Amino acid sequence: MINEKLINAIKNDNLILFIGAGCSSTFNFPSWKNLVSDILDNLDENFSDSSSLNFKNLKKKLENGIKSPLEILREIENESDSGKQYVKKSKEYIFEAFNNATKDKDLSSEMHRLFWEVSSKIITTNYDYILESNDPNITSKNVFTNNNDFLVLQSQKETSEFLYKIHGDYKNPDTIVLFESDYNNIYNTENSNHDALSTFFKNKTLLFIVKDSVAEKHLAEPTARLEK
Repeated sequence: MINEKLINAIKNDNLILFIGAGCSSTFNFPSWKNLVSDILDNLDENFSDSSSLNFKNLKKKLENGIKSPLEILREIENESDSGKQYVKKSKEYIFEAFNNATKDKDLSSEMHRLFWEVSSKIITTNYDYILESNDPNITSKNVFTNNNDFLVLQSQKETSEFLYKIHGDYKNPDTIVLFESDYNNIYNTENSNHDALSTFFKNKTLLFIVKDSVAEKHLAEPTARLEK
């Protein structure tokens, strides 16, 4: 049975869907863990001869569950000599990976179309374009990422319809939220993103949709920080 509060939120246009990692998995985009594994392969290919990090060893630790994806990314980012370079290269790799995965692919999805029937207000942590591709009315909505302060603030209006790509857009690597510092900038800093999310938690009903436990962990950690 559907919760009565949820039904009322839908009727009153007060529901925000929060579409998490895993909801694009049917299109063979890499999962959170696999994406980090692929990033390690890419870094190893480009920097193995000069890096103090052993990317192959980090990948084994990831695969064996010794280190989580976030722990692996923390090591990459905090490498004293080349961390900033690794961060930049990792985000560029995400652009290449998603661009290649999307090329000449039909992004039609009944599930994503139904999301828009439930609510005209959606936040997503996914970098891809599946949600945009399955809303025939997408041009009437504000589509923005975490670097657009104006539209982030506009989304708080009662009548606003939007797609808020809070973890960025693969076509704009600078907006991609991947490393710990990226999460801190979004969730732990007093900025427009933090303000908007705080407003949503107070004034809207949020329905979180994820598809696996790894995705839930990826989504829940920064969100829990915000709620505190």
